[in-house]
Amino acid sequence: MNWKWIGILACVSLLTALLTVFGVMPEGPMGIVIGIVEGLALSYVFARNTDERFFRNGFTLGAVSGLVASLVQMMFFNTMVENNPQMSERMSKMPSSVNPVVFMAISAPITIAVSGALQGLFTLGMAALLGKRSGRRAVPPPSSPPSPV
Repeated sequence: MNWKWIGILACVSLLTALLTVFGVMPEGPMGIVIGIVEGLALSYVFARNTDERFFRNGFTLGAVSGLVASLVQMMFFNTMVENNPQMSERMSKMPSSVNPVVFMAISAPITIAVSGALQGLFTLGMAALLGKRSGRRAVPPPSSPPSPV
C-alpha cells in the first residue's frame, strides 16, 4: 500500500469537500463532471507513482477520500446548506422526522464504497494506459519438471 501518495492525494479531496461546503464547487451535472475529471487526474498521478496493485491502491485512495469528504460535509453541514441553495431546497423536501446529518451518516458507507470502486477502476485503467503492469503475480509460474539423470 502506498500510504504516502494516498495521504497526499486525499488532501485534494479535503480541498474539494471544503469548496463544496463553502458553495464554490458547482452542484448538478457540472459538479459530477468536475468530480470525474478530478478522479481521473488523481488516478493518473497515482498510477504514475505506483508500481503494483493498482486497483487496491486506487480503491484505498477513493475510500479514504470519500471518508474525508463525508466527515467534512457532516461536520460543516449547516454551513454547507447555507452556501448551497439547491441542497437547501432538497433538505426542505425531506420529511421532518429524518435528520439530514444522520441520513448523510447512514449513506456515507455507500458513498465511500462507490468512491473507492470508481477510483480503483480509474487507477487500474490509467495504469493500463501508461503501459504499467503489476510486477507481482498472484500464482507463481510453474516450474519445469526435473530432468531425468
